[in-house]
Amino acid sequence: MSSAATHIETNKQLVPALRFKEFDDLWKKSTIEDHFEFKNGLNKEKEFFGYGTPIINFKDVYNLEGIKLNDIKGLVKLSENEIKRYDALKGDVFFTRTSETIFDIGMAAALVEDIPNCVFSGFVLRARPIDNALVDDYKKFCFGTWSVRKEIVTKSSFTTRALTSGTLLNKVAFHFPKSHNEQQKIASFLSAVDKKIEQLTKKKVLLEQYKKGSLQQLFSGQIRFKDENGKPYPDWEETKLVECILRNEKSKIQVNEISGNVKNKENKFPFFTSGEKVFYSDNYLIENENIFMSTGGKATVQFFKGRCSYSTDTFSFSSNSDNSTGFIFYFLENIILKIENQYFYGSGLKHLDKKGIMKYKLLAPSQPEQQKIARYLSSIDTKIESVNNQITQTQTFKKGLLQQLFI
Repeated sequence: MSSAATHIETNKQLVPALRFKEFDDLWKKSTIEDHFEFKNGLNKEKEFFGYGTPIINFKDVYNLEGIKLNDIKGLVKLSENEIKRYDALKGDVFFTRTSETIFDIGMAAALVEDIPNCVFSGFVLRARPIDNALVDDYKKFCFGTWSVRKEIVTKSSFTTRALTSGTLLNKVAFHFPKSHNEQQKIASFLSAVDKKIEQLTKKKVLLEQYKKGSLQQLFSGQIRFKDENGKPYPDWEETKLVECILRNEKSKIQVNEISGNVKNKENKFPFFTSGEKVFYSDNYLIENENIFMSTGGKATVQFFKGRCSYSTDTFSFSSNSDNSTGFIFYFLENIILKIENQYFYGSGLKHLDKKGIMKYKLLAPSQPEQQKIARYLSSIDTKIESVNNQITQTQTFKKGLLQQLFI
C-alpha cells in the first residue's frame, strides 16, 4: 500500500490517503440515487411472524455489514405476491429507517448471498442497484465510512425519533474506485480484519462459557483442589455472608488528597457506581481488594484491587481475615441471578436488600482452598480480558483503515 498525509483533490475527484500501490486512477464521486433505487419494507400484524419466509429486520441491518442466511433469525408468513413485492436479492443494500438517536440513523448492510424468498421489514429501506458500478463485497463497507455517515446524519430528520427516507438518502454522496479489482481488494482486506475479529469473539465466548462451567463445578463441589502434599482440603462449612466479610469504612475524599495526583480525567482514581467502573474521583476513597455491588436497578458485582473511590449508590465490602475476597467475589458472581431475584425489591427502580443478602448462606472451604479457587478463576478472567483487548485493538485498527482506505 501507498499512503499520503492528506486526501488529494484533482478536478473535484479524490483518492484516499491509503491505497494499494498498483492502483492510481482517480476515484469517482456519485450520489446514491445514481446507482440505486429505494423501496420501503413490508408491515404485517404480529400474528404473521415466527414462521414462513426469512425477513431482514432492523437488528440485522444495524448490527451487520454483510448479511448472510445464517444471520437472519426472523420469519414471516406471506403470499407469493408479497414475496415478489418485497424481495431481497444478493447485492441489495439495506438502511435502517428510524432510530432513537440521530447518530444511529441510516446504518447500512449489504446482502452478500442469495437467500430464497427473502424479504425485508418496514423498519429498513432497500436500495437496489441499477447498474454494476459496485461489487457486492465493497458495498459492505463503503456506506459505513465517516464521510458517508456524516452525510446521512446531516440529511436525516429528528423529532421524537430520528428518521430518514429513500428521498433523503438518494442525495447522499460517496466516492468509489471505478476499478472493480480495486474495490474487491479493499473489501477482501477489510473482510480479513473482520474474520480476525470474528475469531477473537468466538474465542472470548468459549472462554466465558468455560468460566461459567468452572464456576458451577467449583461451587457445587464437583471439582476440588488438593493441598501441596496432594491431600484433600477439609470439608466445606456452612456459614453466612455476613460472617465472611467486612463492610468498608467510608472515608470522604478531601481535595488535597487528589489534587497532587489528578492531572486529567484518565488519571483519576477508578470510581464505581451501581456496579459499573468509570474514571472519576469523588465521594469515598478506599484501598486494597474490594467487592462492589449495585444497590439499585440490576444486580451487578465487581471486583477491584487498588485505590479507588465509590458513590453512595454502591455497596462496598471486603473479606475478613479468615476468607479470600476473591473467593467471595466469584461466589457472588456465580449466584448473581439468585441475588437479583431474591434481594432486589421494588415495582419501579429496584433496590438491594442489604440486610437480607448479608444473611445469605454459603458453603465456604478453608482459606487456602478459597485462594486456589480465586486464583484459578482469576486466570480465566485474565485470558478473557486479554482477548477482549485484542478485539478492541483490532476494531480500532479497522476503524483507522475505514478512514484511510475510503474518502
